[in-house]
Amino acid sequence: MVRLELTIKVEEPLILANKHVGGNIVQTLDYITGSALRGAFAARYLSLKGLSEKDEFRQFFWSNEVRFGNLYPESEGDFVFPLPISAKTCKGYKGFKNDDPSKEIHGVSDYLLQEIPESCSCNAPLENYPCFYEFFPNNYSYCKKVEVGKRFSVHSEIDDKTKRSKEGILYTLEHINEEEKFVGNIIFSQESLYESFKKLFFNSGTPISFKIGQARSRGMGKVIETTHSFNSDSFFVTSKGTVEERVKAFNEGNLDNNEITFSLTLFSDAIICDKFLRYLTTIPEWLVGEELNILSGKIEKNNAFTAYRMLSGWNAALGIPKENEIVINKGSSFLYTFKGSGEENNRKLIRGLEELENRGIGFRRNEGFGEIIVCDPVHLYLRELGGKP
Repeated sequence: MVRLELTIKVEEPLILANKHVGGNIVQTLDYITGSALRGAFAARYLSLKGLSEKDEFRQFFWSNEVRFGNLYPESEGDFVFPLPISAKTCKGYKGFKNDDPSKEIHGVSDYLLQEIPESCSCNAPLENYPCFYEFFPNNYSYCKKVEVGKRFSVHSEIDDKTKRSKEGILYTLEHINEEEKFVGNIIFSQESLYESFKKLFFNSGTPISFKIGQARSRGMGKVIETTHSFNSDSFFVTSKGTVEERVKAFNEGNLDNNEITFSLTLFSDAIICDKFLRYLTTIPEWLVGEELNILSGKIEKNNAFTAYRMLSGWNAALGIPKENEIVINKGSSFLYTFKGSGEENNRKLIRGLEELENRGIGFRRNEGFGEIIVCDPVHLYLRELGGKP
């Protein structure tokens, strides 16, 4: 497995539709989805080569051999991740302690591995804090919220016959500001695939530009690739350490125990079904056992923080809506215990977890869904908040 790390700069206001708040208000996501990135590269491929090489097109865009990850905001810190749902903050003084030194902020703590207190030390209730956070490798004492610059614009609907504004028909669009930057990865199963992809898209030596999102015919949606780099290491290993190191940290440095604790945290939304293709809103023990090739009776789920939503979309190639799907939200976190029988089985578990982290879980992984982090250290070390038992 190799990866291509991309940095994308927004050149024109960008709208990546999230949901309609009201009948005439459209919100935008604060990140670039893998689906949008994949679609942009697919459109560029067709403009360069057409469908003269259908097998190559399928390999790039219709298989899990090339996976287009989400692009998350760039920041001053080394890495940016979505904050797990298991992390809570004080409702009265919310945020990371480093978010704004001029304000009283009580901090954020993660509760996947510890009991949630009834309230903050100030008696205010605790609540979720959905955001991206930045950090430096192996340093969770300086986590900070990453915000994306956005603004609203109001437009009037145009009458198809008169080509004039319709009276009383206004709608509001939220869009990402120009100059914002996003970073993410395209993951290749083989280095030869990476070389072919690089030769086709990046050999000109000039930055490539795309149009993504909504309102592209109205001067919106242009983004430019500013940098790209090759890396043979996993993104999670680079930012969080190896899987073995993380599992050891979750088990106080000992892998010889008959019971091993490990967690799975979604780095991106996941689409997961059972064998009857019914959507799941959690990652059950039996599925973890199948993914790790371990008997499910040896795996027990101890804790979970999860959320889900309905996902809709538009198939631009066919000009029809995509089928609605239920997705488990990024940041959902699950804690398990593996009841093995010694060090050899524990080593097998770690190898299985490494493979799972590399390939992801669920459907549409080539569009960035199903990226998963094993034993995210943030569950261990994010401890800013004081609470009342």
